[in-house]
Amino acid sequence: HSRETCRKMPSASSAIPPFHLAIPVHDVPAARRFYGGLLGCVEGRRDGDLWQDYNFSGHQLVCHFVSKTFRAQDHYNNVDAKGVPVPHFGLCLTKPAFDRLAKRLLAADGIDWVIRPCVRFVGMPGEQHTMFLKDPSNNSLEFKAMRHPKNLFAKYDVAVAGASSSAKGTTNAGGAKKQVASKKKKRTTAAPKNAKASKKKAAPKKQKK
Repeated sequence: HSRETCRKMPSASSAIPPFHLAIPVHDVPAARRFYGGLLGCVEGRRDGDLWQDYNFSGHQLVCHFVSKTFRAQDHYNNVDAKGVPVPHFGLCLTKPAFDRLAKRLLAADGIDWVIRPCVRFVGMPGEQHTMFLKDPSNNSLEFKAMRHPKNLFAKYDVAVAGASSSAKGTTNAGGAKKQVASKKKKRTTAAPKNAKASKKKAAPKKQKK
């Protein structure tokens, strides 16, 4: 039954049911400044400073106060040679929307960056622009934009694809080195011939006795 349900899940480009996510925060007013002020999420219901609803790009995000001393724990996993915080949540954006958000965040003061805007999985089906940052309670967020949006759910092994890309890069580099070495060899070989020809022309003629 679960497999059938997964098969019926809508694609990334179709209308999907809004996702609901509730996260713990140490200060709801600080969360309002971050999610409402900085990210521009529209506020929904609230219960004073106990919890606050947000429209997170069509999904329901709720910030719940848990404790003044709360800070989300840091766990990191190596993804494409960068330490990615786990857990994290965020949005898959279009490239123009990603660029606008990145520009706004880079210009803002006090952003707790984990990974600044960059490109990862270069040359693979999952190539993407991405950035990671923290909210005031140390919850981690990621915003990304796929180079090819249709590949958002592409099935492949990143480790295998990465090894294949590296091998191709090594082969190409080796080929380039061989070409350069070959050219240098030709130049070195040609030099003595020209030098001998020059010496022959410069040599004085022997006088007959």
